[in-house]
Amino acid sequence: MKGVAAIVVALAMAACDFLYGVNRRAALSRLPQVDCVRETLETTPGIERVDYQAWVGSRPITWTGLQQADQVHTFLYRGEGVQGALQLVVGYEGDVELSDTLLDVNRKPPQELIDGTRPVMRLVEERLEQRCGIEGLVRDVRESCLGVACTEP
Repeated sequence: MKGVAAIVVALAMAACDFLYGVNRRAALSRLPQVDCVRETLETTPGIERVDYQAWVGSRPITWTGLQQADQVHTFLYRGEGVQGALQLVVGYEGDVELSDTLLDVNRKPPQELIDGTRPVMRLVEERLEQRCGIEGLVRDVRESCLGVACTEP
């Protein structure tokens, strides 16, 4: 029986995916103008290309039933030594969350990419606050570094 338990544990651990990289998040009071976000990203130094996609996300089930689906706006951006994904998610209750990530599954992004992207992420946040009227964004952003080194600027 111990052999079966060891196999089950090994299979369960093999099925686990680990995220590595940088995740910066903030709750927003409202959804900013999507065109303003895109233009801000496109004109930020260090960013050479921006791809935008919008879709409908999950439909949460609550005590009152199936709720309206999340609205998801994703901006993938790249430049020389820079790569990230900025997402704006609007939940069924109208709550808005911004996340800016450089994440990889089961492998660490190169440290040079992390070191090149994090300052651009901070610059994007400053510019979004100024240009798109996202009050308190710089103050409210919380950063998580998952299995990688995030040194102070």
